[in-house]
Amino acid sequence: MTTLYKNMKSRRFLLHICLIGGMWVAQAGDAAAYNRRTAIVEAVEKVLPAVVNISTTKKVTVGVSPFPFRFRSPFFDELFEQKYNLSGLGSGLVVEGGYVVTNNHVIAYDFGPADKIYVTFHGDNTTYEAVIVGADPVADIAILRIEGNPPQKNLPWGRSDDLMIGETVIAIGNALGQPFTVTDGIISALHRSIEDDKGRHLYNLIQTNSDINRGNSGGPLVNINGEFIGLNTAILSPTGGSIGVGFAIPVSRVKKVYDYWVANILSLEDQIGLDIYDLTPSLERFFRTNYPSLANEKLEGVVVVEVSPAGFCSGNVFARDIIHEVDGKPVRSSESFLSRLEEHKGNMLTLAVIREGKRMAISIKVPDQEVDRYAWLGMDLQELDSPWKRRYNIENQNFGLVVLSVQPDSAAAKANIRRGDIITSIEKKELKKLDDLKTMVRSLRTSETIVLEVYRLVDTRWGRYLLRMKNTQLL
Repeated sequence: MTTLYKNMKSRRFLLHICLIGGMWVAQAGDAAAYNRRTAIVEAVEKVLPAVVNISTTKKVTVGVSPFPFRFRSPFFDELFEQKYNLSGLGSGLVVEGGYVVTNNHVIAYDFGPADKIYVTFHGDNTTYEAVIVGADPVADIAILRIEGNPPQKNLPWGRSDDLMIGETVIAIGNALGQPFTVTDGIISALHRSIEDDKGRHLYNLIQTNSDINRGNSGGPLVNINGEFIGLNTAILSPTGGSIGVGFAIPVSRVKKVYDYWVANILSLEDQIGLDIYDLTPSLERFFRTNYPSLANEKLEGVVVVEVSPAGFCSGNVFARDIIHEVDGKPVRSSESFLSRLEEHKGNMLTLAVIREGKRMAISIKVPDQEVDRYAWLGMDLQELDSPWKRRYNIENQNFGLVVLSVQPDSAAAKANIRRGDIITSIEKKELKKLDDLKTMVRSLRTSETIVLEVYRLVDTRWGRYLLRMKNTQLL
């Protein structure tokens, strides 16, 4: 009896253990199911609606005439033309205002910008057409505007000045033609510089081992909180496929390009007016030889080669100055100097310089960064500044006014003037600044028609046009 009781008691004890164990297993299973919703899943759900797949097309005509150039004629050349239809794929991200940020190489070919650009959203079968608002080919960044009534989805701007090596990041894009592919990894390194296959030198990049492949270009790199920190742009690979060495443009530089083309705000880089050069060993020897106070000093920084009179540093910084700090942060190369300008905040820019062997600190007030515009006969005009020069690859062009917009049915529209045209002269008088036009307008009020010299870029070729515009401000 005692033995039987003990056995029954033991069995009840074992049953309790099993029941408790079963409850624990069930609870553990529930917890495991809940844990599938990781921080990465939540970040992707936040970002994915604002990511777009981008496809482009372009028609190209190539002449293959077998005749020497001196024997060619338009009639015979047409007989030997070959026409091609080019297409491309990439990615983009919708930011504030419904604009799309992407890489310039996603929407441009060697033969010029794409003729047609289409975007699609995740889970939406509708294809929307997009147009180019502006681009910076040197930075490899482009801004698009979606036409029609696209979904009202966007991702706020993040930060790239507080990134940590080793933190988790996520890349989303049209990898190898597979739209909205998600990969994750970490930030492998910061402040990387590379030269891409087009010969462009890209600096201060974020390096990641998150898989980036062809088609990922222009897609976002986000952190574990789903914050936009970079624009995926390039990979290093001997095969063309991902080997875990990818690069993204920091969001601070993307925002700089966006601010210019959307809000007409110039960056410090474009306003500062300094032509700089890396402090090479030969330049170090020059400074140590000519300035005894520097003989035993370690020199780092960039050398100012030229100061533009139009830059806000004019009168404060001079040629031969060595800039070795910006806002208290060290400068070791031209790339780090530009990075410091991107990181700058506030109304005062502080530079630590060496001038004629003496160290000094200079504080310079940063002027209003909004670009000056002038409306005249149905068009908005501005001076030909650095971003437009980079877009057109005409850095040496020092005169002309750029057409920013043209109102429908205006005198400018009827004269076939378009956005992006460069007006170089009016009535044979050269235009260098907006003030030239403002002065000229007063003397044109008695002219019924006005002749403008206009340059227009079509694909990769410039055309010169003399356009006759009716003067609707006639007195």
